[in-house]
Order: sequence, then C-alpha cells, then structure tokens
Amino acid sequence: MSGGVLSKRGTGSTGGVARRLWEAFFSLYLAMVTVSILFTLSSEAAAPFLRTETAINRSLEIRQTDFIRGYIQLWVPTSVVALILWAILRTSSRTRLATEFLRFAAGLLTLLSPPIFWTISDWSSGGRLSMPKTSAVESAAAFLFAVAFLRSKGWPWWLMALVCGTHYLFWYFAGESRLEAVGFIGPTGSLLGLCSSVAWCFYVLSLRKDRVSAG
Repeated sequence: MSGGVLSKRGTGSTGGVARRLWEAFFSLYLAMVTVSILFTLSSEAAAPFLRTETAINRSLEIRQTDFIRGYIQLWVPTSVVALILWAILRTSSRTRLATEFLRFAAGLLTLLSPPIFWTISDWSSGGRLSMPKTSAVESAAAFLFAVAFLRSKGWPWWLMALVCGTHYLFWYFAGESRLEAVGFIGPTGSLLGLCSSVAWCFYVLSLRKDRVSAG
C-alpha cells in the first residue's frame, strides 16, 4: 500500500480528532514519565525547579505541605518536554513512519511505562534492576493483550480499555504510589496513563475504520 494513502489515514473528521487527542495525551504522558525518571536518577536535575517552586511558594505565603509541594517542580519541565514531543508529532503527522509509530510503538510504550519507571525507581534506591514475578507476569499479560488488540479486527474498544484500567490500577498499588504525591508516583500518573491508553484505543479503531473504508 502506498505511503501517500497511508499518510492520509486518520485525517478525516473522526480519525483526525482521535489522532490529535492521542498525540496530545501521549506527549504529555511520555513527558511526565521522562521527567520523573530523570528526577529519580538525578536530584541535581530537579534542584533548580525545586528552588524556584520554594521561592514562589514563600513569596505567596503558601504553606509547604505534601499537598502543595512539587507542582511547579514537575509540571514546568514536563510541559516543555510535552510541547516539544507534540510539535514533532504534529510536524510529521502526514508521514507513514509517524502513523505506524503512534499505532504500534507509542501505545505499547505507554502501557509499559509504569513497570519501566518503578523498576528504575527501585534500582535507584539500591535495589536490583528487576521486578517481582507477579509484576512481570502482569506486564507481560498487558503487553500481549495490546498486541492482540492491534492484530484483531473485532475487539471492542471497551475491552482493551478495561485491560488498561486493570493494568494501571495494579501498578498504582504495586508501585507504592502515594495519594498525596504529585506526578507519576501519585494518582495523576495512573489517571493520565489510563486516559492516554484509551485515546490510543480510539486511534487504533479509527485507523481500522479508515482501512475498511479504503478497501
């Protein structure tokens, strides 16, 4: 099939909306994961943003509690990285490579981000670069479900969404997330991951419908 035909897929009214939604969620989620991993591995990278946030909070006389701390430190660099990623995806939106990346690799990367992050987090705290057997089995199952969803022509979106919801709920507890924490280690990380995966499901379905329409 020619690259010209494929490059136009997902640019219709429904497919275009699904793609733009997926691009936005994926960019934001991947940016959060990337920044969270960077800050986990290097406190020096987080230090300038932490000092800036502390100065702003003090100037505004905002109490430094767990429910306040961390928003500027995390979301400023996350927003910058997300905008860069989104711009790259938008610029390349009519290429076959970008279409296939968003359909396959980006969706799987989104699903595997929780085990990747928590494995790196445990390793940075002095643990081994590995994960418990239960977590490994769950991650493998989520991966296989995602591949099956990509290969299938009849899976309803809600079934894959249910798998994604179970996956992120599992890692919220398996990863020792905290309700008061900001970003990936708090509920925001799991919710954003779930929304991103659901957006991916709709995008895959929109591509599938376009291919059926194109014959």
